[in-house]
Amino acid sequence: MKKFRLLLAVLMMSAMFVGCDEGDRGIPDIPYPPQGGQTGGGDEPGGGDEPGGGEEPDDPNQGGDTPSGEIDPNKNYPLISSIPTFITENMTDDVTIVVNGEGTTIDGYRQDLYAHTGVITAASTGDADWKYVKADWAVNIPDCKLVKHEVGELWTLTIKGGPRAYYGVPAGEKIVKLAFVFRGPAGTPELKDNGKDIFVELSEEALSVKFITPANGTMYKVGETCDVQVAAQGAEALSLFMNDAEVVSTQESTITYSYTPSVAEDIVFKAVATNGGERVEEVVNVTVLGDTQNETRPTDSVGGVTLEGSSATFVLYAPGKQSVVLLSELNDYAPSNEYMMKRDGDYFWITVDGLQANKEYGYQYLVDGSIKVGDPYATKILDPWNDKYISSSTYPGLKPYPSEYTTDIVSVFDTYTTEYDWEIEDFDRPAENSLAIYELLIRDFTTERTINAVTAKLDYLKTLGINAIELMPIQEFDGNDSWGYNPCFYFAADKAYGTEEDYKRFIDECHKRDIAVILDVVFNHATGLHPWAKMWWNSSANKTASDNPLFNVDAPHNFSVFHDFKHTNAKVQEYFDDVLQYWLEEYNVDGFRFDLTKGLVQNPSNYDAGGYSAERIGILKGYAEAIREVEPDAYVIFEHFCDQREETELYESVGALCWNNNALNGYMESVMGYSGNNKSSFADFKQGRVNNIETHDEERVAYKAITYGQAWMKSDWAIISKRLQAAYAFHFLAPYPRMMWQFGELGYDVSIEANESGVVGSNGQYRTDRKPIRWNYFDDANRRALYDAMSKIITYRTSHEEIYGQSNLVVKQAVGDANMSGKYLVMDNVIVIANFSNAQASTTVDVPQSGEWTNLISGEKVSLGSSYTATLAAHDYIVLVR
Repeated sequence: MKKFRLLLAVLMMSAMFVGCDEGDRGIPDIPYPPQGGQTGGGDEPGGGDEPGGGEEPDDPNQGGDTPSGEIDPNKNYPLISSIPTFITENMTDDVTIVVNGEGTTIDGYRQDLYAHTGVITAASTGDADWKYVKADWAVNIPDCKLVKHEVGELWTLTIKGGPRAYYGVPAGEKIVKLAFVFRGPAGTPELKDNGKDIFVELSEEALSVKFITPANGTMYKVGETCDVQVAAQGAEALSLFMNDAEVVSTQESTITYSYTPSVAEDIVFKAVATNGGERVEEVVNVTVLGDTQNETRPTDSVGGVTLEGSSATFVLYAPGKQSVVLLSELNDYAPSNEYMMKRDGDYFWITVDGLQANKEYGYQYLVDGSIKVGDPYATKILDPWNDKYISSSTYPGLKPYPSEYTTDIVSVFDTYTTEYDWEIEDFDRPAENSLAIYELLIRDFTTERTINAVTAKLDYLKTLGINAIELMPIQEFDGNDSWGYNPCFYFAADKAYGTEEDYKRFIDECHKRDIAVILDVVFNHATGLHPWAKMWWNSSANKTASDNPLFNVDAPHNFSVFHDFKHTNAKVQEYFDDVLQYWLEEYNVDGFRFDLTKGLVQNPSNYDAGGYSAERIGILKGYAEAIREVEPDAYVIFEHFCDQREETELYESVGALCWNNNALNGYMESVMGYSGNNKSSFADFKQGRVNNIETHDEERVAYKAITYGQAWMKSDWAIISKRLQAAYAFHFLAPYPRMMWQFGELGYDVSIEANESGVVGSNGQYRTDRKPIRWNYFDDANRRALYDAMSKIITYRTSHEEIYGQSNLVVKQAVGDANMSGKYLVMDNVIVIANFSNAQASTTVDVPQSGEWTNLISGEKVSLGSSYTATLAAHDYIVLVR
């Protein structure tokens, strides 16, 4: 018969902190590779080495304090306890924290062990809001070093001089709890309490009582012994009640009691201490779970919450798991047999009745008694670490996180009966080949950093002429400050940018202006906050467990970060089919750009994953077909960069467009004034591709011009503006889909490697940091000239869908290396000629149609015969249209 002390020691989750400090502590309790801050990072977010590291650990029995002789080798120690049992905030004696590593991630560990520790005070907003942290994560200081005791797996930490002195808490600020996570010098192994931070509650100086074991919410199996330990201070009498029946009464200061349940039941233990007329009590709820019942679920749902009247059916996919309990505000997030879910094959489900109308409900799943997760199908979540930094102006009326009752991510569903009232219900999407896409990161587009603020700028973008906006990832990602390539909940819109209604209003307003909305989605990987990553996690190795059916233990290719999905798994494919269709139906988006699609493969032909793979083609076709099933003309765009045969096959079979960066460097080199080795060529106009001049992942053209351009132009913005105008004219007046990066129209000249202050880092140091927002550029004459010219150029393209919407447009061109003084592009209705040299030059082209043409920039009329010679000053260009 297994004792409770062993059950308590089974820690299912282990994690690396992200940005650990007493303010925004990042994501403290998930399986998470160490990252360089909260921000994700392009297609290869984050990175960085293991925190700390580098040095051989010292002998764990050296340094720190010698273990106290007060440890009782015969005592059944819980995960964490203290000597003395009752700690008060103003005590000045040393306190010994005792950690029992038996059966945990540190069982058998004999190297250095440190405490990452702080306090929860009356000023904290919740248990995630640590104050007065002794040292940042992976900063190893002697005061935080534990000592291995000679008894079993016990370790001790000395709180020198009592809590207030040790943590440096000012007099007058009430200390409520001591907070801990224990770790090795480099961050691993890591010890937590079932994936949660570990706390020691402080006591009042007067009469007090507390449970040493069990912890509130502990779960047992039938026949498993529950050991109860209670301690009191200042008491004349101490009693223990079980479900209101007194089981022990004593005049001693401690109680030890064991109970072995024979049936499933919910138990309330109550400890009562008295002294004269004073009385204090503490209550602990525990659950003895029965066997999971097998019963067919009443809905064909494969996940999430299905509402019917005042009832809700919850479904979780959890193959191989033994039990799942629904935790919610309906039961104060306390496990009980009443909310134990039934099993239907690989699914667990429960139907709950009596819901109120027009109300939001929070909920979680407790898997196998110890793994607390959100719903992978949740359409909204509450984040205990980051929601407190979302302002009420960004998300008015955000449901408070229930910190009094639970920890970890909380999913949310609602019973609202009203839906968003769409003004545009049947949007006529621009023809695919005519697309002029504006790639946009909400965080760095306005000073407000919200989707509402972007909505307010839509007239500016409409005047620019674009007909599609591609939003960098907005599905819920870790933290609040990110590029978004660190996703965790795919059905939820990230609250850091606004409410669900704000996003819908943005899309509606775009459609009113004939602008399509494309979402950048990240299906290659998810962070450790994803429920499927948490449910099958190898805490000792700090990585995906080998029995995880949905994630790879290690990515089968060398481009992955975080946790790599098994895209050959039918459930994974079904899940992402559902994700795509949800966003099409619920948010009326117009298509998707898939990040890193070369990674959506289980058996690549090579580790680089670039070789031809029929398996990958089949997976991607499946996702495209799921989109077409709902919206046949929605856009499907892949960041693929694989064998050209794949890109051709994907376009010809399911109409998928692949990113094409082949001309990107040619544009940059031409603007900078360089030729040689054909590097200034941008003669790459491919059908079935989205052709790019800048992307979020590439250096900005204007920055390269002012930093690396020829001496005769790099400091002259009148010249740079002209050369950028010419490059954008070639780009947007060529055929097939075209894309630009935000603020290219204003000559944004801050490096991709810069931070918010504009300081340029190295080796990706600031790559995903916030960038300076320069709307003042619009008031600069040279930059405004660039915007005005681009507005005419792009508007011509998007207002002539009869031309640019076609396939197989005939293009005559001379845009290679040898033509710096006379690059040109000629189509039936467009002539573009540019002089990228530093001297006047003349260029003659054949005219496809004689007659009257219009100078697109100046508006002048020009009568042309069968040929046309343009004599252009240095850096100048001309665009003729008809």
